[in-house]
Amino acid sequence: MYDKVSNVTQKTTPNAKTLSYVYDALNRLTTKTTPEQVYTFGYDTLSRLTSASNTASSLSFVYDAIGQLLEADTAEVIASGSLQSQLVYGYDAAGRKASLTDSTGSTSYAFDKANRLTQLAYTPLTIRGDGGVTFNFAYDLGGRRTGMTGPSGITKTYSYDNANRLLELINKINDTEVAPFQYLYDKAGNRNKIADKYGDHVPSYDSLYRLLNLTNAFTTGGAETFSYDLTGNRTSDQTQSYTPNELNQITSGTNGLSLSYDNNGNVTSKTENGITWTYTWNSENQLTKVTNTDSQSPITVSYEYDALGRRILKTLTTHDSQLTTAWIYDGNDILLEYQNGILTNRYTHSSSVDEPLAKTDLTQSKNYFYHVDALGSITAITDSTGSIIESYRYSSYGVPTIFDKDGLEIGTSSIGNFYLHTGSQYDSETKTYHHFYRERDAGFGVWLSPDPIGFSGGINLYSYVGNNPINATDPWGLLKEEGGFGYSAEDFQKGVDAITEGITTKDPTVSADGAKNKASEIMKEMGIGEALKLKSLLKKGDWKQVEELLKGIDERVKKKKKMCKI
Repeated sequence: MYDKVSNVTQKTTPNAKTLSYVYDALNRLTTKTTPEQVYTFGYDTLSRLTSASNTASSLSFVYDAIGQLLEADTAEVIASGSLQSQLVYGYDAAGRKASLTDSTGSTSYAFDKANRLTQLAYTPLTIRGDGGVTFNFAYDLGGRRTGMTGPSGITKTYSYDNANRLLELINKINDTEVAPFQYLYDKAGNRNKIADKYGDHVPSYDSLYRLLNLTNAFTTGGAETFSYDLTGNRTSDQTQSYTPNELNQITSGTNGLSLSYDNNGNVTSKTENGITWTYTWNSENQLTKVTNTDSQSPITVSYEYDALGRRILKTLTTHDSQLTTAWIYDGNDILLEYQNGILTNRYTHSSSVDEPLAKTDLTQSKNYFYHVDALGSITAITDSTGSIIESYRYSSYGVPTIFDKDGLEIGTSSIGNFYLHTGSQYDSETKTYHHFYRERDAGFGVWLSPDPIGFSGGINLYSYVGNNPINATDPWGLLKEEGGFGYSAEDFQKGVDAITEGITTKDPTVSADGAKNKASEIMKEMGIGEALKLKSLLKKGDWKQVEELLKGIDERVKKKKKMCKI
């Protein structure tokens, strides 16, 4: 249902759940009511979001006179009470974030004339143990990152070919290579050879650039093989064959795998290796609980989200214990981590999405540093002495194998690391990855829920990165990104907001949801600079320039749609 100006006021999901929406006189969403809870949103006179609350948390935001966020306050509800957090921001003369202060210390940021991050430095309030961390970044004339330095002798060097493809990424500690990677490409731009300290890995693809084979696979050392049907469903791999239905949902496998789905398209149960996993989703298709039938290790994992959709609470219940982990965010990056109400860890991130740089164990005053490959997958973690604490290898679609400091395989991270394949958050208990909008099962390479942007992302709503995991990532669970080091969370949201505003300026009758969905679709095909330029042209009503700008994007869209129809 819509109101007179095309705002969505009520919708009913295929699961027969009804959601309602209330707007103020300026068409700003003020209340969202779902079967589970009520969300409320507040704004100032300039339409900036000042509050966002639900049953799990309350958020408030304070801005300066020119719209820069000065303060973000969070209150999260946990079993033992409420967690309170305040983040304070400062800016330089160009309006760039120059500082962040939290309860543990402060972080400073420096930029070059091209607005590229050149340094970030975290200084704890109390210096003890390993102390703070500082990272420096270097770029070439084309804006590509060429180097990064960090504490304890960390250096990372990047080299590219004339097509801007990453050829080499070398992670070093005091001139000793910790995680070196070299890449070669075929004529279509897909990686056809990857060299690391374990040897050469050679992928091959079909005519749609879907991964068919990987020799000397990253985990087993043998070969990984895959086959797909015309709509992109995996039909077999080296372990078993799969049966999809007409909705592109995998329903069974020859090794006893079976899956069930609800009317919204979310996986509700999975039976594998004799164990049944049950998944519970809320009316907005967010995963809220997972349980299993393992008599030896029964678990229940529950999740809660704030009013902005960020996962803020995870409670793991076993037969003899319960652990609640709570997170405080800086934008869309986890900043602080609490376990059973105690502040335990702080994370330092770059300006790119899914690129953690350091983890500070606040209980022991120890710093740990992340080393990555071209996809942003964590391949090693070192400490302040330069010693490797853990290393990681992955199957093509992200099933991890973890090794301790002696190179021996271990079941779970000894330091509680959850950043793994493509830098995404891994839940070791459920063996799934959490992306902002969806959950991913790396075992058979699919999402557990359909694409939130529908068929704008392709005809298969469950396929992960078009079955090309060697070359692409999807940090949001929405769109495929190639080449690694994709949009920062801030840049992506700026792009969506810019295009949404431009669309509604051109045609005020377009609903907010419709404009935002279209904006997300366009952002799949353009960079932040193009998005901001489009916003300006749309507001000016310069339709000729708009047409020229979108012409190239439209060609990219047509090419992808043509490939999907083959």
